[in-house]
Amino acid sequence: MKNQCPYCSEPIGIASRLKYCFISTHFSIRCPHCGKTIRPLKNPLSFQRCFYAGALTAFASFWAFIYLIKDHFWQAVLFAACISLLLTIAIAIVTIRNIEFTKDK
Repeated sequence: MKNQCPYCSEPIGIASRLKYCFISTHFSIRCPHCGKTIRPLKNPLSFQRCFYAGALTAFASFWAFIYLIKDHFWQAVLFAACISLLLTIAIAIVTIRNIEFTKDK
């Protein structure tokens, strides 16, 4: 039932799902197939888990670069930023794939 309209069981496009990834899950959208309003069942991933994963990844990759590769502060910051960006992209992909829609009240 993931990524499908609860009324007509047609798949919801990625453009509609991206709105929830970047804005919020507190609003409804219209199904492009049947025109009825739908909304996500809940947030697919909790904000707290994603925040902790991002902070831990940035911190761990920064210090791993400092201790294992080179002792250059700005290169380590750049490395940690790149790794954090990859994690952000991974979280966005998982979020978009796991959105379940329900009938709007």
